[in-house]
Amino acid sequence: MLLPKDFVSTMSDEDKDRIMDEADLLDERGEKEAADTLRRKIPVNPILADGMKHVLGLQRMREWGYNLNDAVKLFGEGWLNG
Repeated sequence: MLLPKDFVSTMSDEDKDRIMDEADLLDERGEKEAADTLRRKIPVNPILADGMKHVLGLQRMREWGYNLNDAVKLFGEGWLNG
């Protein structure tokens, strides 16, 4: 399954780039855990998130801090309950 061509993320490309730059700096300083935590603030691709939901479970994804806003935007609020 592919994302619809007109799908727009809930986070701007500029914000994603800023987060990645900050996470890269943390990695360079040896702060891998902080970098990973920061990267999880970027919305997961909805198709990937749906697959992860089936493998990991939604609760674990939430506990680990994954941003699921794009999945909710694509699949609806009910996705969080299913």
